[in-house]
Amino acid sequence: MTDPLRDEIERATPAPEQSAPRVTLVFAGLMLAMLAASLNQTVLNPALPTIVGELHGMDRMLWVITAYILASTITMPAYGKLGDLFGRKPLLLTALTIFVVGSTIGALAGDITWLIVGRAVQGAGGGGLMVLSQATIADVIPARQRGKYLGIMSSVFALSSVAGPLLGGWFTEGPGWRWVFWMSVPLGAVAVVAYMPTYLQMVAGVSATAAGLLMLPMMGTLFLTSTPAGRYVTRTGRYKRIPIIGSVFVTAGPVLLSTLGADTPIWVLGCWFAVLGIGFGTSMQLLVLVVQNSFPVEEVGTATAGNNYFRQIGATLGSAVVGSVFAARLAGGLSGTGIDNPDSLTPGAVRALPDALRQPVLEAYNDALVPIYLYIAPLVVVAGVLLCLVVEKPLATTIVRKNDPVPNDPAATAST
Repeated sequence: MTDPLRDEIERATPAPEQSAPRVTLVFAGLMLAMLAASLNQTVLNPALPTIVGELHGMDRMLWVITAYILASTITMPAYGKLGDLFGRKPLLLTALTIFVVGSTIGALAGDITWLIVGRAVQGAGGGGLMVLSQATIADVIPARQRGKYLGIMSSVFALSSVAGPLLGGWFTEGPGWRWVFWMSVPLGAVAVVAYMPTYLQMVAGVSATAAGLLMLPMMGTLFLTSTPAGRYVTRTGRYKRIPIIGSVFVTAGPVLLSTLGADTPIWVLGCWFAVLGIGFGTSMQLLVLVVQNSFPVEEVGTATAGNNYFRQIGATLGSAVVGSVFAARLAGGLSGTGIDNPDSLTPGAVRALPDALRQPVLEAYNDALVPIYLYIAPLVVVAGVLLCLVVEKPLATTIVRKNDPVPNDPAATAST
C-alpha cells in the first residue's frame, strides 16, 4: 500500500541536484551522441558529386540525402515515447548500435541502392541519438539553466556542420569516400544546404575540401550566437524574443542566396551564409527549450521527439522538393549542352570539359538550384508570425520530477 502523506511529501520535495562532475560527464556523452547523428547529416554532402558519378546514380542523388533524414524523422516519435516509458539509456544504446550498423552498410555499398539502404539504417539510429540526447538534458538540468546547455549543444551542430563537409571533402580527395562511413563507426562506438557543396564544386569550381570550408561562415556565426543566446535565457528567464529575431535572419538568408550567380565572388557567398548562421544560432536549440517548458516532465521525451519530428519532416520535405525540382531543372538545363551521360558528371569531369561545353553546364547547375532558395522565405515568415503567438511561461530553477507540482518561478514572467 502507498502512504498518501509520504507521496505528498515526495511531490513537494525538489529533485536532488546532480553533482557538477556527474552533469559534465553525462552532458559530454550526450554531446558525443549528438555529434555522431548531426555529423552524418553533412559529412556526405561534399562527396555526393563523386559518389553519384562513380555509382552512376545522379538520378537518385536525392535519396542519398533524403534516406537519412526520412528514417530519422519516422523513428523520432517512437524513441521519444519509449524513452518516457522505459528510460532513455537503453534506447540510446539501441540507437547507437543501429547507427553503427548503418554506417557499416554504407561503407561496404557496391551500388547506389545499397548506399541508400545504409543511409536509411543510419538515420533510424541517428533519429534516436538526436531526440534522446536532447530529452535527457531535461532529466539532469533545471529548465532555468537548460538554455545555457542547449546553447552549448547548438555548438555541436555548428562543429558538425563545419567538420562534416571538411572531413567529407578530405576523405573524398584522399583515402576515398567510403571512409566517410567508416569514420562513423568509431565515432558511434554524431536541406537545402545539403545541395550547396554540390553547387560550389560544380559551379564555383572549388575542390571538395574547399566546398566544406566555404560553409564555415554560416557555422561560425551559428556557434558565436547560439551560446550567448542560451546564456541570455539563463540570465533573464526570457526565451521568446530571441527565436523571433532569429527568424528575421533565417528569412533574409535564402533571399540573399537566391541572388547568387556563377560569377558571384566567394566572399559575398560567405556573407550570405553568415546571415543564415545567425538565424540558426538564435533559434534552433532555443525552440527545444520552448517545447520542453510547455509540457509536464513525464511528457518531455515525447514533446522533444515531436519537436524534432516536425523539424525533420520539414527537412525531409524540403530535401525532397528541392531535390526533385533541382533534378528536373538540371535535366532540362543539361539537355541542350551536348553531354552524352550527365548522370556520370563529377566535379573533375566538369573542369575537364572544353570551354564551349563547360560554361553551359555551369549555368545549368546555377539556374537549377539558386532560384529555389527564394521559395523558402515565405515559409520562414509564417514561422516567425507563429512564434509571436507563443505564450512565454516561467522557467523552473530546479529539476522537476514526475508528479511534482508546476513551479511558480517569480524570476521569469509569462509574457514579453
